[in-house]
Amino acid sequence: MAVEKRTIRSDIPGGDSYMEQMSSQDEKKLTVGRGISLSGEITSCDHLVVEGYLEASIKNALRVDINPSGHFNGQIEVEDAEIYGYFEGDIIVRNRLIIHSGACVSGNLQYGALQVETGAVIIGNISILKNENAASNSTNVSEQFSGNITNIEDIELQVA
Repeated sequence: MAVEKRTIRSDIPGGDSYMEQMSSQDEKKLTVGRGISLSGEITSCDHLVVEGYLEASIKNALRVDINPSGHFNGQIEVEDAEIYGYFEGDIIVRNRLIIHSGACVSGNLQYGALQVETGAVIIGNISILKNENAASNSTNVSEQFSGNITNIEDIELQVA
């Protein structure tokens, strides 16, 4: 009698190998796909990608990407964010907020660093997050340049 050799597949959901493989991945990523509408509170998510419509709040995430087809309405507290689509609400980005050309952002924005491409629309209140690094950076800049330097901390932009 011949013994048949079998391989245990690791791609079958629910299997031990699959569960080990899934738990070994570092990033917890959620994608709200194109044509999907979702609402609620998102917790324990490292990377959120919005391609559809999402009305939610998310805190303590590492990264949020709102793609050109994406629409986010709600509150975000995140390390880094890139917006290509639409955002309405309150957003706190501790590191870098990038708003790409064609994006429309409406609400209250707080950020560590901001990059806005030509063609982006921002309506609302914008303010830089205050931290110990920002204070030391402005001191270093003041020492490097002899001219008058004004720190802009709070800006209100209205784009028609």
